[in-house]
Amino acid sequence: MRENKVTHIQIPSISIGLGGIMLMWLTVGFSVPLVNILHDFPAEQLLFIRGFVTIIVLLPWLLRERLAVSRKNVLLALSFGLASIGLFAGTRIWGPNPTIIVFSASPILNVLFARWRGRRIGIPPIAAFITLFLGIIVMLQPWAVQGEFHLSGLLWSLFGMTMNAVFQEILGQSSNASPLSRSLWQSFGCIAVGGLSILWVPWLWAIAEGHQVWSLIGFGLLSGVLNLRSNTLAFDHLPTAVASILAAGAAPATIIISNWLLHTTLSVAQWGGVALAMASVAYLSAWLGKKSFGTKGVAVQD
Repeated sequence: MRENKVTHIQIPSISIGLGGIMLMWLTVGFSVPLVNILHDFPAEQLLFIRGFVTIIVLLPWLLRERLAVSRKNVLLALSFGLASIGLFAGTRIWGPNPTIIVFSASPILNVLFARWRGRRIGIPPIAAFITLFLGIIVMLQPWAVQGEFHLSGLLWSLFGMTMNAVFQEILGQSSNASPLSRSLWQSFGCIAVGGLSILWVPWLWAIAEGHQVWSLIGFGLLSGVLNLRSNTLAFDHLPTAVASILAAGAAPATIIISNWLLHTTLSVAQWGGVALAMASVAYLSAWLGKKSFGTKGVAVQD
């Protein structure tokens, strides 16, 4: 008979985890719109850039870090790279809105994984996720999107969503490794998966204009260095299923930032969806805080 695992989390740990979630929202919010803004570059190329820029920035530490090659690290790298290509390809093929909706459903898999491992997820996180997901649907209004349905976009999004849930599970179970080590392995995954595209995608580095070069570097810093750090902060200090639900709150940030970058406005109904999604995130955050005050260490089932 499986025993439930009780994860004890101190109050400062929760604050750090929530800080990582907020950083994740900002980095994802700016990165996803840039995928379409940088339309001259294939999704595979952007994935390679995500890993390459991160490696360059972390190079001084890479030279001093002893990277252990293990099955978990390899799976961490591959799952992150495959999840990223699913996100980028889905966004490029059928747009960010449907891709975001599909990716926002990844906590369902995380909850199923937790149940499979014999861990109980409380009603508050599940209720918060349902409310959050409804808010995302109201906000994105998929029924109002015009254009053809792209099966390949749906398949890429589903594939990426599945790999994202797998990645989050592995990340949540590898907190004994240093954040730098895990960031480097995730970068290797991006380079490996994106680099394979050289076999079928024309690499047009030479024609990149000056402003595109800086945009590519900015994309690499946001989606690579800062986003990878936010992942480790969130999943090191929060239960995996709860962190996954809170991570889905990146959807409102993405839409707000996208509309700001593209100089468009949200309707009243869409703002209502944003408010509903943010209310669910605030409720779940408050629930975590109350749990922390109940005992010396939070008894959160994950």
